[in-house]
Amino acid sequence: MKRLLLRCFFIVLSAVLLITCNKKEDENKFSVTGVSLSKAEITLEVGAIETLTALVEPADALDKSVTWESSNETIATVLNGVVEAKVAGTAYIQVTTNDGGHYDLCKVTVIDVEDKRAAMTLTTTKGGEFIIYMAGTGTMSINWGDGSVTETLLPADEDIFDIEKRGKFAFKYDYVGNFTRTITIKGDNITHLYCYGNGLTSLDVIENVVLTYLHCYDNNLTDLDLSENMALIELDCSSNRLSTLDLSSNKELLKLFCFENQLISLNIGNNSKLVYLFCDYNKLANLNVSQNVMLQELWCDANYLSTLNVTNNTNLTTLGCSMNEFTADGLNALFETLHNNDGNKTIYIGENPGTNECDTSIATEKGWKVEYNWW
Repeated sequence: MKRLLLRCFFIVLSAVLLITCNKKEDENKFSVTGVSLSKAEITLEVGAIETLTALVEPADALDKSVTWESSNETIATVLNGVVEAKVAGTAYIQVTTNDGGHYDLCKVTVIDVEDKRAAMTLTTTKGGEFIIYMAGTGTMSINWGDGSVTETLLPADEDIFDIEKRGKFAFKYDYVGNFTRTITIKGDNITHLYCYGNGLTSLDVIENVVLTYLHCYDNNLTDLDLSENMALIELDCSSNRLSTLDLSSNKELLKLFCFENQLISLNIGNNSKLVYLFCDYNKLANLNVSQNVMLQELWCDANYLSTLNVTNNTNLTTLGCSMNEFTADGLNALFETLHNNDGNKTIYIGENPGTNECDTSIATEKGWKVEYNWW
């Protein structure tokens, strides 16, 4: 009996050992032995996305789950194998198997591709709130000069002339301290730029060939190059410190406001479409408007003019030339060049050396109303 029991015990033990061994063999058979990524190295442009695939071995492994990780999420992020490039630099994407901790790496190089959109730069020392108004089509970016960048769609221009609706065209930034900063604006279809009252010391818009409206008044500009901005229709650069202004390339220009500068030279010889010219409060000793045949309003008060010929300006309805250097003879010569077309026409001649001695009848006989001052 004892021999029988002992024999049964050994049979059961052998069976248990056999089952246990087989189970361990099965478990080893389906365990993960390694992992490899579909690419060992990739190069992406900023903003680009690429998907990496993890191949877990063996193919019949029971647990193929993995964990993804980036060595530097500032440069590149990863989510379920989808890699997104953030900023220029190098990062490593690691995949690790949850079974066994096997891993593989992919080197990710992120590069900055040159932004070839037309650039405009504005330099200022102003602290506090800085506001730019812009309109056009497509996308544009503003690098505020301190590492902050705004990328957005441009609003269309239909309401930018409405002061009450202009808020949607405003791009604002708050600066701390009065330091020199250069703001860079990029966009291929920026048609309107209003950057007035920002303490600008320089403004470069030469690359923006589609610019049609530029208001940069009330700044500290000493130079303004508009030689490539041939689409320009309206320019307001008043209340700056410009000494010369050459608009010979801007043949589409209709309105020019350049008063309260230090202009000694103003080239408007090619601006035959010009309708409004406000160049008062400058230092002009000469002003040639012979080619500005469409001119309706001319304000050149408070300069150093002693002669002015408006023979070709037959559309002129308003002429302000007070506070200049016109003698009586100089004013009489100016009156002789006034046209005698019908309509309401006014000339202002106050505070010139010859104001009280000139013959105003020369002008009044042509239908012009002679006033001394406009204020």
